[in-house]
Amino acid sequence: MFRLSFVLGDPDRYVAYLNFTLMANTLLLETGGDNRKHAEYLTKLASNCKGPMQIASAYVTDRGLFSSASCIRQLLTPLRPIDIVSGATSVETLRSLIVSGVECRTLPDSPRFHGKVYIFGDDTAVVTSANLTLSGIHRNIEAGVSVAGADARQVAKWYRELWDVSTPISISDLSKIADETRELRDEYERLRKNANAVIPRQQASEHEMSPISSVAKLFENAKRFFICNTNRRYSGHTETGGFLTEELMFDNNFAAAWESFDYDAHMQQVEAGDAILMYAKGVGIVGVGIALGNCETLPFGAAERLTNEIETPEWRVPTRWMAWTDDSAALDYKSANYTFANISGDSYSQLLSDAERHFSG
Repeated sequence: MFRLSFVLGDPDRYVAYLNFTLMANTLLLETGGDNRKHAEYLTKLASNCKGPMQIASAYVTDRGLFSSASCIRQLLTPLRPIDIVSGATSVETLRSLIVSGVECRTLPDSPRFHGKVYIFGDDTAVVTSANLTLSGIHRNIEAGVSVAGADARQVAKWYRELWDVSTPISISDLSKIADETRELRDEYERLRKNANAVIPRQQASEHEMSPISSVAKLFENAKRFFICNTNRRYSGHTETGGFLTEELMFDNNFAAAWESFDYDAHMQQVEAGDAILMYAKGVGIVGVGIALGNCETLPFGAAERLTNEIETPEWRVPTRWMAWTDDSAALDYKSANYTFANISGDSYSQLLSDAERHFSG
């Protein structure tokens, strides 16, 4: 009674007491839907953080979650070559964190570090299965809990003990590992895409499969040809090092655009049997597919969208991808700055001829 009266008699202590009560033992249980509790809760804690923020994560690819938080000070993560090769950890993300003033450190490879902890000041911590990655925070089924008081201080003590025996990560360290793993990363990406093309994906059964079985037959039979931008310029990265919007289209069998179109008729022209070329800006044509139906438009917030990380309508055409390559094997092409366009006219005949030869092989 004395302790509660003491708190209630001091407005600042009362606010702190309320915050402590609200933050303690909060469960963060994800189901894979769009209502992402981790993203909302961690962002809220960061915006209200009075002390330094410390993060421990087995993998790191998300550079946007705490981009506006000034309290983040330390990040502890492994820097294993295999994690860089597979894209589980992004060199670019670590580099951007260091440049922004975050001190990053790593631990030896053995025993393997696999913790995921977010510490906010002296009295709040989140212990979770969610890595600081786009998939962990925004897509996966994850589970976590927020602790406060003595439990949070125990988590902070564990963190400090690991931090004291860790090794600083520098920009030059990142440049070196990026150079050393470049060929392996390219090869891993090739193998990943080949595996995805061979192994049937569950989403493919949602649409009737086309009788056309090859790129050559597609180019011979298609009435119309369209080009779709993979949206790399505005896309985040995935745990495998790819581009989020591009992989969402490939993995879920859609050609998609996230736009408030002034010329929506381009996508609404598409019919089953039309050919769609995927264009990555600065790289060229990376994929060819056959449309399996007409375009549909989903508003921001719709649960069935590929992603709700982009606050525009989602336009998409069900597509079976018949060829998809990595950047090193893309068809060199410089496209105009459009998101989705009809390229059936004579002015595109050379592009279509080159694409047929390139992807038929």
